[in-house]
Amino acid sequence: MSRSAADSPPPPAGGDARAHLIDRLAPSWLVMQLFGTVVLLGALATSRESRFWMWSLYCASLVCWLVYLVSGRRFPRFAWIELAVGTLLAAATLGHADDVTASVLASVLIGRFTALAGPPARVITMVVILAVSIPAVTTLATGRSTSELITYVALLLTAALLGLNRRQYLLRLVQTEELLAETRQRRAEEERAAALGERARIAREIHDVLAHSLGALGVQLQVVETLLEQNRDVDTALVRVRRSQELAREGVNEARRAVAVLRGDVPELSSALAELVAAHRHDHLVAVRAEVEGLARALPKEVATSLIMVAREALTNAARHAPGAEVTITLSYRPGSVRLRVRNGIPAAPGRTAVPRTHGYGLVGMRERVALVGGTLTAGPLAGQAWQVEAELPG
Repeated sequence: MSRSAADSPPPPAGGDARAHLIDRLAPSWLVMQLFGTVVLLGALATSRESRFWMWSLYCASLVCWLVYLVSGRRFPRFAWIELAVGTLLAAATLGHADDVTASVLASVLIGRFTALAGPPARVITMVVILAVSIPAVTTLATGRSTSELITYVALLLTAALLGLNRRQYLLRLVQTEELLAETRQRRAEEERAAALGERARIAREIHDVLAHSLGALGVQLQVVETLLEQNRDVDTALVRVRRSQELAREGVNEARRAVAVLRGDVPELSSALAELVAAHRHDHLVAVRAEVEGLARALPKEVATSLIMVAREALTNAARHAPGAEVTITLSYRPGSVRLRVRNGIPAAPGRTAVPRTHGYGLVGMRERVALVGGTLTAGPLAGQAWQVEAELPG
């Protein structure tokens, strides 16, 4: 025997194998179909009906039931149509039957048909109305008593209501499974979005570390090349090479600090900015001024991390695009917000050439980082050929 997908019972909640076996031992769909088959065959076997046309309708109803059992899984729509036809054929015999065979056939078929989740509600309503109207007409036409008519109608309506109760359970089950599938899909999408966000965050951290460390290293190597190529100053070049080695080691340390930031270990903001200023002044031999406005206070971890990374990226860009230019860093504590401003002028040394601007991920990464914590970032030229990066974050 087969069943439609909507007749599937929910899986057991527990993991006990014995409970699982008990729950699966007698599923309701199997009990209903076995019980219905036994009842139908028993009613036909004990029937006292002698008219051929009545037996033709009885057998046709039984055939419809058997077709439903066989085709329920592969052809669910065809199966419930057959069941509806069998219900109406059985109902047509009610006003003419001499025993309870017709009542049993009609009750079992209409009860099973209305219990299915597949047929639309309007189809079920139409079949129930026809199944009640047909015996009412035939009962009155054959001159049967009103009590028989009431009995037929009550019997059919009771079986239909019992089936509809089962149908409501199946529909709720289907809705629950659909809701569970949607919840799982939404959770998977949220996890994917979180993974993409984490990738973007790690990419920004790596970019900030590499841009700062490799940018400073590139400037030192450029100076070494100039010393050897133009001045033949080996001693000074050797000093620069040693400084490049120090920068490489510091780059490794910066990478380790970035890993610590990824793990949530954020350094104190003022000390981190002081280290950045000192390192930039030492590496690039330029004047760097740091100013603090307002009363300093503790900031959220995400805000402090964003400010540190913005300052590092802005200093790296200043060294690349305006070598030798003075840099001013201003940290302003305001009510409900904190502002970081990094401003650099034109190159101070005429002999030093700025690196050509390229479309990288520096400004994009800074804007993304600041936006994630609810802040804004602006970057652009100022009057007098100065460049300014300004970030304002809540905190």
